[in-house]
Amino acid sequence: MSSGTPRPTFAVSSRSTPLLACDDLIQVARGAAVSGVDLDLTGSALRRRLTHAKSLSNLSDVLSTWIPPTNGSLDDLLARAWSPRGSLVVVDEERGSMPNGKRQLGAAIQLRGVVPASTRVALAIRPRNPEAGRAHLTRLALLRNLAAEWDLDLALDLSGPVDWLWEAEAAVYRLGPRLRLLRITFPLPTLDAHTRSRLTQRTLAASVDTAFDGLIAVVCPMPIWQWRAPSALERSTRTAVERLAGRFGIAPLHAPWNVPQRSPAP
Repeated sequence: MSSGTPRPTFAVSSRSTPLLACDDLIQVARGAAVSGVDLDLTGSALRRRLTHAKSLSNLSDVLSTWIPPTNGSLDDLLARAWSPRGSLVVVDEERGSMPNGKRQLGAAIQLRGVVPASTRVALAIRPRNPEAGRAHLTRLALLRNLAAEWDLDLALDLSGPVDWLWEAEAAVYRLGPRLRLLRITFPLPTLDAHTRSRLTQRTLAASVDTAFDGLIAVVCPMPIWQWRAPSALERSTRTAVERLAGRFGIAPLHAPWNVPQRSPAP
């Protein structure tokens, strides 16, 4: 792959472990040679506090932040300085099996007037096909047009429940260039590994075909005894990203940031 070919960047997701603070995740990203952190703030208030995101003096390494479809409790975080290098705020879907998107869209439009111009705002999408037909593709096309009308982006989350009837390739093509973030799980969980593996592989293949050059946030689920082990997450992230980078023809990875070089032997 030539240097001028569009290519994605990678981030380690905070969904990999609930007990590491944001500054720990930044060190994991640096050690694993990825571009930054995907920070999920959609969980409980306790989990949000554990990230210690509000205590960070610099958010430039946080490339994407997921928030619930209401920003009342997060105004102080969103009002801070964001990275000028393509950071993204993702407004999550509403709760429930069939979210209508009204509250999500309203929050996203409101955020467009709050965040700096250098920060993009995206709508979260999850793979579901409740009618078992092609109606979901029509909805995705309408969502893409709506996003374009309001100057919003789209973020596809494959790290949660997946619907095996969801048409991955057609969906990626429907979303088009508005798709700026993919969040995937690696390694795949054993419970639904077959379905998730097929869906993930098909989504990645379609992303390669469409020259996706956005952000891939990698969720590396850690066993409970390693929830507070940054070194273990760093190893898992490096392995995951190396394999995914190979899928996109991106190799070798950039060298880790700020890693002191070993002194030459006397």
